[in-house]
Amino acid sequence: MQACVMAPLKITNDDEWKYFCNNINTVRTSLKGVSQYLTVSTDVWWGLVQEEHPEKYDWSYYDRLSYTLKCISDERPDLPEINWAPIMSFHQCGGNVGDNIYIKIPKWAITNREFISDNGNKCQEYVSFWHDNDMLPYYTSFIKTFCKRYSDSYYSVFFKKICVAPSIVEINVSCGPAGELRYPSYNSHDNYQYPEYGHTQAKSHTAIERFQQNYSECNQQIINSTYIKQNYRDTNNHLVKKYLTWYNNELILHGQRMIQAALDGINGTKLYNCRIGIKIPGIHWNSNNNINGPRLSELFAGLIPINDDSLYSNFSNNEIESGYTRIIWALSRPQDMPEIYQDKHRTTKFLIDHPSKLKPNPLYIRKGYNMSKCPNNIKSRERLDLNIHFTCAEMPSLISCDTIEDKENKLHNSEWHIQKLSTNISQINPYSKPRALVKHLAWCGQQIPSETGLKMGVENALAGLSNDKWENIRHILDKNNYGDLFKLPHKNGHSPFAMINILRVDDAAQFSNHYRDLIKDFSY
Repeated sequence: MQACVMAPLKITNDDEWKYFCNNINTVRTSLKGVSQYLTVSTDVWWGLVQEEHPEKYDWSYYDRLSYTLKCISDERPDLPEINWAPIMSFHQCGGNVGDNIYIKIPKWAITNREFISDNGNKCQEYVSFWHDNDMLPYYTSFIKTFCKRYSDSYYSVFFKKICVAPSIVEINVSCGPAGELRYPSYNSHDNYQYPEYGHTQAKSHTAIERFQQNYSECNQQIINSTYIKQNYRDTNNHLVKKYLTWYNNELILHGQRMIQAALDGINGTKLYNCRIGIKIPGIHWNSNNNINGPRLSELFAGLIPINDDSLYSNFSNNEIESGYTRIIWALSRPQDMPEIYQDKHRTTKFLIDHPSKLKPNPLYIRKGYNMSKCPNNIKSRERLDLNIHFTCAEMPSLISCDTIEDKENKLHNSEWHIQKLSTNISQINPYSKPRALVKHLAWCGQQIPSETGLKMGVENALAGLSNDKWENIRHILDKNNYGDLFKLPHKNGHSPFAMINILRVDDAAQFSNHYRDLIKDFSY
């Protein structure tokens, strides 16, 4: 089990720097004899480094941060060595739960490239995916400049001397708001209130144009969240199905492009073989079986395709039905995408069984990703080695909420059964099953062939852990709590997950005994 902690969004004064260093050493001390390394994950804010101009970089903050981590590590060689997992944070800092720092993304990048929701509101937290062709060169250049600087010794602007950063073990790339691969469907620009479904985010001119290129016979102008809520269970309404299928595909295609941008960014640097990381959010609310609209929150965020499972049931043990194997497979093995389809019994089959069943798959990349090469171009990385981090590890098995004012969003709860919709309706409160969702993601990750090098990780969604939340994390890490639900082969040993990231380091320090026991009990 890889031990990882998340640094503060930004450290703003000397007292905070001292507090940060003390917390890091508290965690390291607790892990002595348990783990050889402690990975520290930090945001590398695009808006902080390239605020003024795309060709102007200000690395002063990260010069201080990286060298501070290196010094902390070297001062106590008897404690676990510090590794670094920087996040290429192309999203805005601020506007999400727990944010106390505000850093906009560069104005030169976001202007006229915003997401526009079906309410007509613009979101400036992340550049719209439909402008990837414009932005990918900037993303790649940012990653490459970072990697060249911190993979070797560098002259620190802050310390005014030659410095060295800690070993970098992952380049995590931000793929959407809050650094997560999703649409901004539940963000502040739409005055979102948890646990509403949220809104679709494809009303910009560019998004509408892209949809029309794929479905010229469809009128996207009439589609909005309300229309989808009213019609998405109508099996004769092909417009909604086509729209949500396209919407899901566009998100996954963006994820593929960002992974390739990361590979291109590390290409030719000493980090050419570094693992790539992305984050998928745990959108658990309203995901339990219910009468009106299970899983609409996930659909509006773009995470799952629309099918019978997203219409009528919760997480099952069929990878295509439950939605997330498709996105994980497309991100980690896009070269395999045309081989997977559903037969009439909604069972996963492969091309070699019934080639006539195959349908064109827009997520297919014929030879997979272009792999990065070492500086002298003699050799390249042999496999993708992708880390997928999933949130809401600390959530309980059941969450209820009766504060929703939107009548369309107020659902009848029913008991949850595998592949079966219960008619035992007990309350008029919407429920979510975050633990079932996390376990489903664990199962999905186990379906990907091991030669890909995929590793699944989890982290808590919100800072401020308590004893019961630590117990919830322990539950989802323990393979003994999975039973036969997803028939996990448990290729990671004691846990279906390979890493646990604690948001944030002060929580890990405060509950250092809990953290130590997790790493100790689930290492393999």
